[in-house]
Amino acid sequence: RIPSNCFAKCYAFKTISPMVFPNVTYIGASAFIKCPLTEMSLEFPEVVDMGNHAFNGCDAYKVTINKLVKGSGQYFFCDSSVKHIEMRSLIDLPDSFCKSNSKLESVIISPAVTNIGANAFANCSSLSKMEPMKFNCVQNIGGMAFHRPIFSGVLDFSRSTFTKLPSHALRTMPNLSDIILPTMYEMGVDPQKVIWEDLGKDET
Repeated sequence: RIPSNCFAKCYAFKTISPMVFPNVTYIGASAFIKCPLTEMSLEFPEVVDMGNHAFNGCDAYKVTINKLVKGSGQYFFCDSSVKHIEMRSLIDLPDSFCKSNSKLESVIISPAVTNIGANAFANCSSLSKMEPMKFNCVQNIGGMAFHRPIFSGVLDFSRSTFTKLPSHALRTMPNLSDIILPTMYEMGVDPQKVIWEDLGKDET
């Protein structure tokens, strides 16, 4: 276990050894908060739970946590500068998962994601690569979940089962060529207006 606040606010802490933690199963709340670790690639192959703000404000180059399915905390990478995140088993993206990480470039998550929390990728203005781009199992998308990422292509939710899409959930995604939504959904507002706004098209 890495206890809560273990390396919190170690402002001059730029390296750590080893970079692979094979026996760690839990990362506590605020464990690496505001810990630079600049250009370090950290790997946690056995972690199955993570607390609030675990990497908040951390500057690591890459974090790999491929066994975590659903953490007990939120805000995992909120306000961090981690450039690459790999969490191939994660199916529940908590609220503010990566909110306001303006240096985040790529994210790899599970194709079986069921929940994308509010503000999950809000203001991730450098996010140019997301895997997957097709989600077949999403049951819920929170407000502002995808706000300002710059990845391109088609974001496909056609086989997902969410029944409501909150306002601004897919707002300001200028490089997408299309968003495919489930055929059965309740927008709550005029669906064409939402799509036009999200894709940057002229509403007139």
